Amino acid sequence: MNRRQFLRTAAAFSALGAVEFAPWQSMSAFARELDDFVRGPAIKDHPLRQISKHVWMIYSPDGFPTPENQGMMCNITFVDTAKGLVVVDSGASVQIGEMAIRQIRKQFKKPVIAVINSHFHGDHWLGNDAFATAYKGIPIYAHPGTIAEIQGMQGNLWRTLMEQWTNQATLGTRVVPPNTAVDHGKELKFGDVTLRMHHYGKVHTPYDICVEVVEDKLTCIGDIAMDRRIANMDDGSYVGSLKAYDTLEKAAASKIWLPGHGQPSAGVLQWNRELFEGIYRPCEQAVKDGLPMEAAKEMEQPGQGYQGFRRQYRQVRQPCLSGGRGGRFLIREPPGFHVLSQGMGRVAIHQAIAGNFSGASHLLLWRRRQRACNRPGAQLFRLALAG
Repeated sequence: MNRRQFLRTAAAFSALGAVEFAPWQSMSAFARELDDFVRGPAIKDHPLRQISKHVWMIYSPDGFPTPENQGMMCNITFVDTAKGLVVVDSGASVQIGEMAIRQIRKQFKKPVIAVINSHFHGDHWLGNDAFATAYKGIPIYAHPGTIAEIQGMQGNLWRTLMEQWTNQATLGTRVVPPNTAVDHGKELKFGDVTLRMHHYGKVHTPYDICVEVVEDKLTCIGDIAMDRRIANMDDGSYVGSLKAYDTLEKAAASKIWLPGHGQPSAGVLQWNRELFEGIYRPCEQAVKDGLPMEAAKEMEQPGQGYQGFRRQYRQVRQPCLSGGRGGRFLIREPPGFHVLSQGMGRVAIHQAIAGNFSGASHLLLWRRRQRACNRPGAQLFRLALAG
């Protein structure tokens, strides 16, 4: 019996006296309400840290949700304006959102007046529940596509995944989708601060919003780039990412890039650019040259892509799915794409080692171009990696 089942059973027995004569319809309604009643434990406080004149953050040191960190894996950013506080990405649970509210109330004597969700992955928006409860009627901004995804399948999917990954530590979190659409070029003015939205197509997801804090020359970039971590690119595009980095650097006069995962700095985009170039370009060239798989693997430039990251990874190793003792990673093989597990499997393996994420989406290039591979269907490969 897992924790959730135990709590439900205990609560049911404690309430049995009150409902023993109630009709079965009432019992059924009681069971449904019990799910909303049972909550995971509060999360420990994580300190606020000032990044620029108007921008503060709660830094998350971990790269994947575990029972130990209770889902605390995503940076939470606050923009201090004359009108109030604006939150960029609210965290992975109601408990994390409540912790963030505790921290900002220690530092600021002003309300949260808006929340912005950078994309639809749950570690960036499941904390909406806490802010919507504490600040009634608060606008929660996101790209229209992000709103549709969370209102659709992604909402309950991410809530369930987070519960599973944290051993039900995030129980009690409600799906609270964003309620106000923003798109590229939209400016939100809050007194002395202007927030400018940037969207450049499919990058980490099709609907990423980057939030430029104009006065501070700082941009919150969500997950389009990370610091010393490799993103889950199942919903994204390597080519789109490389184009977006170039465009964003020209469009936003920022000196600091604040990612959803890792430390903010001036070099975040460049670090990811070198990493993604080192992974993607050899794959692209190998296809153009019609090289066999083994030859393709040797095209990676020394110190770039995987090999460069692997050396860094040994120094800044992130916890695995099992809490640092090793983990299993599912690598999806696109339809008609046998070379994933062999020819360019090293790419996927390094992605899993580095960030505990499935990392095969960049190999879709092969699916589109390598006509010789026409094996039907999709397969899942399980990689067991020692921690």
